[in-house]
Amino acid sequence: MRLGVNVPNFGPGTGPDVLRRWARTVEALGYDLLMISDHVVVTPDVAEQYPAPFYEPFTALSWLAGVTERIMLGTSVLIVPYRHPLLTARMAANLNRLSGGRLILGVGVGWARQEFAALATVADLWPGAAPATPSPVTHERSDRDT
Repeated sequence: MRLGVNVPNFGPGTGPDVLRRWARTVEALGYDLLMISDHVVVTPDVAEQYPAPFYEPFTALSWLAGVTERIMLGTSVLIVPYRHPLLTARMAANLNRLSGGRLILGVGVGWARQEFAALATVADLWPGAAPATPSPVTHERSDRDT
């Protein structure tokens, strides 16, 4: 059996020193995995459970890879629809390579409707452009989906 710890990468008082202490403590105690959460926009529905500041997981895990040596690093749930799949794949592959193969990528579809609404797609910003991913907020089809 392998055990991991979900380290808070959000909330008042969270910063580089706190994250470093968590990571080094978890690693020193012999845990196998350090995980962090994912949110891109701290909307009111997200803030109820995950208050700001919220450190983005790829950036935070890359930084944590540099202050740890052996512990696996991962996301409890990376919310896949928030990022273009090719960008996600590239960031994950780079992080895995730079950390010496220590990335574990947990993925999911998300739950925060306000956060989904706050994240504009390419099609929303530039009419006529192909959408990067289908809208996670509604299941209605638009002219852009054809």
